[in-house]
Amino acid sequence: MNDIPSQLLAGGTAGSVSWWIICPFEAVKNRVQTMDVGKRPKHLWPFILDIYWNEGIRAFYREEMKRS
Repeated sequence: MNDIPSQLLAGGTAGSVSWWIICPFEAVKNRVQTMDVGKRPKHLWPFILDIYWNEGIRAFYREEMKRS
């Protein structure tokens, strides 16, 4: 049996789905890490909502799209 094409499809799909799930977390992490220590948010949820309301959903994927 030749399962290589199905395994490639399954692996590619799993990688793509995981990337789309992880990407927003990476975007928030990168923004927090590049801030000055005194300006870092104490709570992440208001920070995440601020990004969403001011820049939209694409802000969470913008940096990662440049890498792909």
